[in-house]
Amino acid sequence: MSKVSWTALALAIGFWIGASVPANAGVVNLGAAAKFALIANGGDLFLGDGCDVGRTSVSPPVLGDVGVWNGDSELGYKCKLAQNLADINNSSTPTITLDGDPALVSTTVPVAGECSTNAGGVINFGFGTSCGATNTGGGSSHITDLNSAHSDLANFEAEVVSLSATQTIPSIILDRSKTKKVFDTVHGGLNVIDIGTVTLDDYATLYFSGRATDKLVIRITGTLTMGSQAKIVLIGGVNNKKTYIDATALGAIDNGASVDGTLHVQSDCLLSRKFKVKGGSLYCEGGVGADNFLEITFVPNQLVL
Repeated sequence: MSKVSWTALALAIGFWIGASVPANAGVVNLGAAAKFALIANGGDLFLGDGCDVGRTSVSPPVLGDVGVWNGDSELGYKCKLAQNLADINNSSTPTITLDGDPALVSTTVPVAGECSTNAGGVINFGFGTSCGATNTGGGSSHITDLNSAHSDLANFEAEVVSLSATQTIPSIILDRSKTKKVFDTVHGGLNVIDIGTVTLDDYATLYFSGRATDKLVIRITGTLTMGSQAKIVLIGGVNNKKTYIDATALGAIDNGASVDGTLHVQSDCLLSRKFKVKGGSLYCEGGVGADNFLEITFVPNQLVL
């Protein structure tokens, strides 16, 4: 065979192999979704008064966006987003509403970055409110990010659901002020922990303990219910950047409950006062309704499956 023919054959084989192997084979991560501190991935977003979403606890600071997919968004009085708010509504005119207060004596900026919508959107500014910038033409880079995040989150979640469990635990029910530790059994690798229903009464704490080199996917196959001041806490060096908690649904989430790491919920998220996500993100496959003082301290999730 001539040199030209060998070259053509080599190129053809290389092209076939490249076309046959998915670009993300063996490397599935959250992609663009990791830019977002909060995503309402299938409905409206309402954040009550005094929210604080997207600030970071890492250095150098990396601030988190808020995204609303196929819904409208409303921020209560003195609700602050540290970065951008992107809103896509494919069913009707996308609307962002910023609640104000006639008693304000100076203008506040609830959204420090850009408020953006897909084409034809409307932004309703309450008394004394503004965004750092606005774009309702649909061409914002943050709208592009949200479109990508919607797709990337779906791909990541599909991978999460398909994984085989490496550790299985019966349903966990903790009475008031009780504690329980779940010890990671896969060190230096990915541990997929399946738990049935998780019910934490007032002031109860559920700990997940492991090493800094561990990667955790915690699948709550039933409902996650948290009483007042109940907590899910990572200890022993477990890295919240590489922990992903996947809950089928939320039950009652009472005042002051908190979760370490990234929490994904396969349905709507209805949250009471002072709910906190510490060092991660909140992704909900429906609408999000949060009472006053929601706090999400953002850390980009780096889990690779």
